[in-house]
Amino acid sequence: MTATDESLFKEKLQSNICGNERLFFENMKRKEEGEFAPSADIILDEHDNFDQIYIIRYYYDEYKIGHGLPECRDKGCIYHDSLSETLKSDLFLFLGKHISLLDWLRENNFYGINYDGNVVFNLIKPR
Repeated sequence: MTATDESLFKEKLQSNICGNERLFFENMKRKEEGEFAPSADIILDEHDNFDQIYIIRYYYDEYKIGHGLPECRDKGCIYHDSLSETLKSDLFLFLGKHISLLDWLRENNFYGINYDGNVVFNLIKPR
């Protein structure tokens, strides 16, 4: 875990945040501390939100943000090596308005976030 993410989790989990935002930071801390995702951990699927934003975690603390619409796939993705930088990402490329990923998640009350995707994916055995 990066030093910036350690600081982020300490700040957020010692503050007065509650509900889905607290749940998000608790689970993301747990994931970064010990849930390895060699293939992909789909934190948010583009089919689970109106704006069709997706968030994927790789390894422990690498993230990719993108947009699920075919016409937006050519616009590229956003990559970061920490959750703290990922949450600061400006989603203008995908939404046409300047809003950070964290503010967008708050606007949507963290709707659609999946904390068990990596676990479920890795439990499925090929036939």
